[in-house]
Amino acid sequence: MTIVLLDDNEMDLFVSSKLLENLHADVIVKGFTNPDNALDFLQADNSVIGLFVDNQMPGMSGFDFLAMLIENDIILPYMAVLTASLGTAERSKYAQLSRKVHLFEKPIKPDQIRLSLSL
Repeated sequence: MTIVLLDDNEMDLFVSSKLLENLHADVIVKGFTNPDNALDFLQADNSVIGLFVDNQMPGMSGFDFLAMLIENDIILPYMAVLTASLGTAERSKYAQLSRKVHLFEKPIKPDQIRLSLSL
């Protein structure tokens, strides 16, 4: 099971990767700090089952990245936005999404992820 993790903060990327890898023995996490590199990987690899994307990145929000995926007809079984705060703006953008997307506040909690991924 390959999961893509996109976060501009390398420390958050490392910690979240380890957390996701520890959820299940079959989980492989591909981490990216650059949205363009993550998009290239997602376009080339159809074995990805999930995506976790940081909402607050320079130049592009997690919601913008999800919109870009949808525009490129990249539909994943599981998508989640990670945010440092669940304010009104985040909840409003979340409500506007046309696809089912999970919204998690950082730091992510293993039990929430395990339940939502059904691992």
